[in-house]
Amino acid sequence: MKETHSIIALILGGLALLLTIVLVGVSIGNRSLERKIQAQQVVINNGQVSQQVGRAIINDAATLAVNANNAALRELLAKHGIQINQNQSGGK
Repeated sequence: MKETHSIIALILGGLALLLTIVLVGVSIGNRSLERKIQAQQVVINNGQVSQQVGRAIINDAATLAVNANNAALRELLAKHGIQINQNQSGGK
Protein backbone atom coordinates (compact mmCIF):
# COMPACT_ATOMS: atom_id res chain seq x y z
CA MET A 1 0.00 0.00 0.00
CA LYS A 2 2.75 2.43 0.87
CA GLU A 3 4.34 1.90 -2.53
CA THR A 4 1.00 2.66 -4.23
CA HIS A 5 0.66 5.87 -2.22
CA SER A 6 4.18 6.90 -3.22
CA ILE A 7 3.44 6.32 -6.91
CA ILE A 8 0.19 8.30 -6.68
CA ALA A 9 1.97 11.13 -4.85
CA LEU A 10 4.72 11.12 -7.50
CA ILE A 11 2.17 11.23 -10.33
CA LEU A 12 0.23 14.05 -8.64
CA GLY A 13 3.45 15.99 -8.03
CA GLY A 14 4.46 15.61 -11.67
CA LEU A 15 0.99 16.70 -12.79
CA ALA A 16 1.18 19.77 -10.53
CA LEU A 17 4.60 20.64 -11.99
CA LEU A 18 3.31 20.22 -15.54
CA LEU A 19 0.28 22.41 -14.83
CA THR A 20 2.54 25.07 -13.30
CA ILE A 21 4.67 25.13 -16.44
CA VAL A 22 1.54 25.42 -18.60
CA LEU A 23 0.26 28.26 -16.41
CA VAL A 24 3.54 30.17 -16.77
CA GLY A 25 3.39 29.74 -20.55
CA VAL A 26 -0.19 31.00 -20.71
CA SER A 27 0.72 33.98 -18.52
CA ILE A 28 3.57 34.94 -20.84
CA GLY A 29 1.23 34.67 -23.82
CA ASN A 30 -1.35 36.86 -22.09
CA ARG A 31 1.24 39.57 -21.37
CA SER A 32 2.22 39.61 -25.02
CA LEU A 33 -1.41 39.99 -26.07
CA GLU A 34 -1.94 42.75 -23.51
CA ARG A 35 0.99 44.71 -24.95
CA LYS A 36 -0.40 44.36 -28.48
CA ILE A 37 -3.86 45.47 -27.34
CA GLN A 38 -2.42 48.46 -25.49
CA ALA A 39 -0.51 49.50 -28.62
CA GLN A 40 -3.70 49.23 -30.67
CA GLN A 41 -5.58 51.29 -28.08
CA VAL A 42 -2.94 54.04 -28.32
CA VAL A 43 -3.46 54.15 -32.10
CA ILE A 44 -7.24 54.30 -31.62
CA ASN A 45 -6.94 57.08 -29.03
CA ASN A 46 -4.64 59.08 -31.32
CA GLY A 47 -7.18 58.72 -34.13
CA GLN A 48 -9.96 59.99 -31.89
CA VAL A 49 -7.88 63.01 -30.90
CA SER A 50 -7.13 63.69 -34.57
CA GLN A 51 -10.84 63.55 -35.37
CA GLN A 52 -11.60 66.02 -32.60
CA VAL A 53 -8.92 68.38 -33.87
CA GLY A 54 -10.23 67.99 -37.43
CA ARG A 55 -13.79 68.79 -36.35
CA ALA A 56 -12.60 71.86 -34.44
CA ILE A 57 -10.67 73.09 -37.50
CA ILE A 58 -13.70 72.57 -39.74
CA ASN A 59 -15.97 74.36 -37.27
CA ASP A 60 -13.54 77.29 -37.06
CA ALA A 61 -13.21 77.44 -40.85
CA ALA A 62 -17.01 77.40 -41.22
CA THR A 63 -17.34 80.17 -38.63
CA LEU A 64 -14.72 82.22 -40.43
CA ALA A 65 -16.43 81.65 -43.79
CA VAL A 66 -19.72 82.93 -42.39
CA ASN A 67 -18.35 85.80 -40.30
CA ALA A 68 -15.96 87.07 -42.97
CA ASN A 69 -18.36 86.26 -45.82
CA ASN A 70 -15.45 84.41 -47.46
CA ALA A 71 -16.76 82.84 -50.68
CA ALA A 72 -13.49 81.04 -51.45
CA LEU A 73 -13.50 79.34 -48.05
CA ARG A 74 -17.17 78.39 -48.46
CA GLU A 75 -16.39 76.85 -51.85
CA LEU A 76 -13.47 74.93 -50.40
CA LEU A 77 -15.62 73.54 -47.58
CA ALA A 78 -18.47 72.71 -50.00
CA LYS A 79 -16.00 70.96 -52.32
CA HIS A 80 -15.22 68.58 -49.46
CA GLY A 81 -18.85 68.03 -48.48
CA ILE A 82 -19.03 70.47 -45.58
CA GLN A 83 -22.35 72.30 -45.49
CA ILE A 84 -22.48 75.62 -43.67
CA ASN A 85 -25.59 76.73 -41.84
CA GLN A 86 -25.39 80.51 -42.09
CA ASN A 87 -27.96 80.99 -39.32
CA GLN A 88 -25.63 79.47 -36.74
CA SER A 89 -22.11 80.69 -36.33
CA GLY A 90 -19.74 77.72 -36.49
CA GLY A 91 -22.31 75.25 -37.79
CA LYS A 92 -21.68 72.70 -40.50
